[in-house]
Amino acid sequence: MESRSCLSFPGSSPKCPPNQGSQSHRPQSPARWMAEGPLQPASPSQHPQCLSFHVVIGSQAEEGQYSLNFHNCNNSVPGKEHPFDITVMIQEKNPDGFLSAAEMPLFKLYIVMSVRFLAAGIFWVSILCRNMYSVFKIHWLMAALAFTKSISLHFHSINYYFINSQSHPIEGLAVMYYITHLLKGALLFITVALIGSGWAFIKYVLSDKEKKVFRIMIPMQVLANVAYIGIESHEEGASDYVLWKEILFLMDLICCSAILFPVVWSIWHLQDTSGTDGKVAVNLAKLKLFQHYCVTVICYIYFTRIIAIL
Repeated sequence: MESRSCLSFPGSSPKCPPNQGSQSHRPQSPARWMAEGPLQPASPSQHPQCLSFHVVIGSQAEEGQYSLNFHNCNNSVPGKEHPFDITVMIQEKNPDGFLSAAEMPLFKLYIVMSVRFLAAGIFWVSILCRNMYSVFKIHWLMAALAFTKSISLHFHSINYYFINSQSHPIEGLAVMYYITHLLKGALLFITVALIGSGWAFIKYVLSDKEKKVFRIMIPMQVLANVAYIGIESHEEGASDYVLWKEILFLMDLICCSAILFPVVWSIWHLQDTSGTDGKVAVNLAKLKLFQHYCVTVICYIYFTRIIAIL
């Protein structure tokens, strides 16, 4: 990886030529180096002077965390402080692009997963078309979720491609990715909650309690996706980054917990009606199916939220 930095502060040079005043520094250790240079006191009549240097990390032993330290030697004498103005511009680039080594494979990974979700959606639709007599509305909603996920991953891969090649995303494509990501997140929780409530499977009308869960869960999921967009658009050192990250974790965890309520209510409903409506075997089979579904949802929440954060 190479890093090109430019420190601009008051001096005597009216501009900073691209090939003058540059130095090449090797890191003092694999994780740290120090760049020092003379600094003149600030003066309104002086023009900005630019100190430019080029750092190349050429071996794996020198890879890792690094820091750039600036020291104003004119303020080393107690009681004599000299004000200064400094502007730091840093450009970091790997040989193959602007992404880090860990993020470079994500473009190919996302495009491969997009194709797989598209293939899964097409395969699912073909199954539904061959078995129209036993298809419920929730099955078509599941197909829409697979296609939305595929489109979201496709825009995500394009977003990473332009970040790697141009150091910044294309604004229009980034907006399309955020929109499809928001739709995918909302559609995922709506589908999981509808399956858990047994909609179009054991009943065709949602109860008042289930409607309240949807009214609470959908706005929270929208807020969680907005928080995700806030994290994606802010650097880790930004003041708003930690706030958006905490909002995302809290809203996502609440949504994941809320989808358990319809599942539990459906299990209780099947237990109450298993021996009263004359369809004991059918209701017991549905009850067993919903119990497995409840365990699956709990495992999904546990591994994708709690374990991931730990």
